[in-house]
Amino acid sequence: MSIAIFFLHVLTRIFMSRVEKVAFLTLILISATLSGCLSSDNDSSGDDSDEIPPEEEFEGADYVECMIHEELERCWNVLVPSTVNLSNEVPMIIDLHGNTLTMENQRALSEFDDIAEENGVIAV
Repeated sequence: MSIAIFFLHVLTRIFMSRVEKVAFLTLILISATLSGCLSSDNDSSGDDSDEIPPEEEFEGADYVECMIHEELERCWNVLVPSTVNLSNEVPMIIDLHGNTLTMENQRALSEFDDIAEENGVIAV
């Protein structure tokens, strides 16, 4: 990316007046900003009847999410019990493990799955 910026800088210094430079750089800035908003596969028909509402995607979900942090993979379990009403705001409880316990060991030890199910909350 820095090579492209350097090339644009050299090009504008050699061939353009100050007003042309400002106009050109403004156009580039606007184009770069809008490029993330445009999509060729965007269906604008307005018929969303086939789409699953977001709350139905997570009802009864029990899955693991992961991310890389400081070059280490960090994972956590997310439980969305079927007793949760996702059309309303829902509390979330976080069950942290430490010492020598793994995510799985802490989950079995704390029984937060049962607590989440009984109280209609999300457990992470």
